This record gives sequence, structure tokens and C-alpha cells, in this order.
Amino acid sequence: MESLAEGLKHACSLQNIALHFHNCSEITDDGFRGISDSLKGFESLKSIDFDFSRCGKLSDISLKELGGSLKTIKSLQRIMLNFYFCDIMTKSGVDSLNEALKELTSIQTTTLCLPK
Repeated sequence: MESLAEGLKHACSLQNIALHFHNCSEITDDGFRGISDSLKGFESLKSIDFDFSRCGKLSDISLKELGGSLKTIKSLQRIMLNFYFCDIMTKSGVDSLNEALKELTSIQTTTLCLPK
């Protein structure tokens, strides 16, 4: 995950990013934090498609980190996030992410699959 996060920091001119880690039992909040942090430098990003469904080690920490990063991307128009069956995520983490998403005024499409 570190090398992916490092690579993303050098790709800050991307307009679209899709990461699919469905059912990855090895990704943790620490690994996800690197991905979230790398998004802060993306000034022209228009679309995010993240599938971390069934990644059982992700918690509210990941949702809060992601929300903090997403609200810095003023060009973002489309968000697709899948955290379905991330069983240790709670309403608190979901609420934190939703609050951050409310700050994004350029969003045209949002698709969220959140913990069951």
C-alpha cells in the first residue's frame, strides 16, 4: 500500500481514479490512510471510484480520513464509494464522511454503498 500511496502523490494531475480492493483482507486503516492522504494534492480530480467492500480491517478511522481528504478536492464531480460489508465501520464513521461530502459543492453524482 505504501508504494501505491507514494505513486499517487506523483500523479496529482489525474482527472479520474479508480481503486478496487474488494475482499482484500490485508488492507488496514494505516494502509488506507496513505491513499487518503495522497488525494489531498489532486487539484484537477473529477471522478473517484473506490471499492473497498468486504475489507474487514477498515474502520471509522478510514471513513474520517477519506472525508478529510475529499473535502479538499474542489474539482470533484463524481464519487462512487463502496464500503459494503466493512463490518467494523459504524454510524459515527458514516456520519463523519457524510459531513465532509456536504462541503463539496461541485458534486454532480454520488453513489455510496456503506456498511451493512
